Amino acid sequence: MKTYDCLLAFLLSSLPLVTVALVSAQNKNYDDTVDHFEFIYHQTKNLLLAVHGGDCYFISVENTAKWRLDFADKHDTEVLLKAYIQLNDSKHIHPSSLDDVRNTYQDLLADFHCLHKQIFVVTE
Repeated sequence: MKTYDCLLAFLLSSLPLVTVALVSAQNKNYDDTVDHFEFIYHQTKNLLLAVHGGDCYFISVENTAKWRLDFADKHDTEVLLKAYIQLNDSKHIHPSSLDDVRNTYQDLLADFHCLHKQIFVVTE
């Protein structure tokens, strides 16, 4: 009987975590840190941020097949972005300013994450 009590206690203690995961999955916003890169997706703005050190990269994911953010493809997108950033790929990475991206994306939360950082826009 003690095994069942322990299992029940574990399941009940895990319920808040499961609830948070389900709410996050429905919201589709996410914040993920991989190898010193923070990836932040804001669904309402169709905006993916990649924050690395003192740099902040803005990626518009609206109407594009390249930047796939569903659960199965999110990792591939993050790997591709990291490669662009690490290679300093000038074909895809363009210097910008916080004022310009604020006017383009109108995402105040992105402003908060990227304040006092060097700003770049990533294109296809």
